[in-house]
Amino acid sequence: MAACSGNPLNNGDDGDGDGDGDGGGSDVPDSVAGRLVSATYEPGADTILVNIRSQDDPSVEAVYTRDARYDVEDYFGYTSQETTSNRITVALVKQVGNTKAAVALNGQFAEYYAGGTFSREGLFNLPTSGVGNSANYSGTYTGLLNAGPTVSGPGGDLDPIQPRQTTGRALITADFAKMELSGGIDQRRVTGTDGDAGALPTALLRTTDISTDGRFEGIVTVRDDEDGSLQDAGDYAGLFGGANAREIAALLVFNPIPTNQALFEHGLLVLPSCATGGGPACPVASP
Repeated sequence: MAACSGNPLNNGDDGDGDGDGDGGGSDVPDSVAGRLVSATYEPGADTILVNIRSQDDPSVEAVYTRDARYDVEDYFGYTSQETTSNRITVALVKQVGNTKAAVALNGQFAEYYAGGTFSREGLFNLPTSGVGNSANYSGTYTGLLNAGPTVSGPGGDLDPIQPRQTTGRALITADFAKMELSGGIDQRRVTGTDGDAGALPTALLRTTDISTDGRFEGIVTVRDDEDGSLQDAGDYAGLFGGANAREIAALLVFNPIPTNQALFEHGLLVLPSCATGGGPACPVASP
């Protein structure tokens, strides 16, 4: 696919670059945490602190600076590069109310390194007003691919990549009576610092359980363009936050194109409940 030209960095593992599936801490499942140990940030600030096991900086916590080229609505982009010979790490962050999430990714040589985190302030509590037993969360999604154009560096196959970005429209439906959720992301496209690079298949989230503390884990599926079948493509995990579960944050790690097993996407969504925050794809009540 032309959108993913450059260095595909097929490491053949779970996306953390070393195949052991560790990282991220007990609050974020290993399947989506990857190599991101921690991220300290206030979205929109000039700098954030990121600890990712990725040879990105001589400090344990590296200072990432604002890079508006990666901004998508109220998702904010940050980048870090020690020298032109080293990896460029891109981080995306977003916060809605007391709920936030972040992803980071870089690529060079034989591996790419990536991971994510999510958090909330306060405890989860079930909706008691405004949305009944069910709630919908809608808005924009964004992510990073382990592929992109190379940038000026040592030259030849040693140059680092500039990760491409993905965007889309997300809708998540939660049933708090049955404690289940499902959802999807459509209108997906690949973008980059060099412009739009084409469409991607819709990603759908298989139904999964919501735990009593408002957390969830599930499977991401992608529709095969050739026969229309749904292919299990990766994992998602997240949590609800805010009073009456009015916010949701989730991370996704999956293969966005079934025919390209070298390509991986690390994405995030942080969305408001339609009942309190509005947003695209919010259902319209019947008259």
